Amino acid sequence: KVIISGHSSGANIAAVLCNSLQHNQGFSPFHQYLLSGGYDYTDSLHDFDEYVNEDKMLDKEAQKMSFDLYCQDTNRKDPKCSPYWETEFSNLCPTTIQCGEYDGGRSQSEGYAKKLSENGVQLTK
Repeated sequence: KVIISGHSSGANIAAVLCNSLQHNQGFSPFHQYLLSGGYDYTDSLHDFDEYVNEDKMLDKEAQKMSFDLYCQDTNRKDPKCSPYWETEFSNLCPTTIQCGEYDGGRSQSEGYAKKLSENGVQLTK
C-alpha cells in the first residue's frame, strides 16, 4: 500500500499525480495526504482571504510570485498545473487535506476539499 503525500508545492504535485493515476489499472495509490497545498493557480478561490493577512510566511504577494514561477506560461486551468480544475474524480483514492487556520493557502485547501467531497471522494480534513 502506497500513500502519496506532499506539502505546499509538493501537495500540488501529489494531487496532480493521484489525479492522473486514478485510471491506471496497474497502480493505484492507497491514499493521498495533502498539506497546505496550492490547487488552483488561477487564484479564483477566496473564501478565507481574511486569514491571508495573518499568515506570516505566505502573503498575497509571495503567493502570486509562487503561482507565476510555478505556472509560467502554462494554461492555469490545466489540471496538470491546477488540480482543482480536474473534472473526473470517480476513481480517486481516499484523500486527507490539512491546512492551518491562518494558512495563506486556506482558500485553496478548503476549495479543493469541497470539490473532492462534492464529487464523492472519501475525504478527511
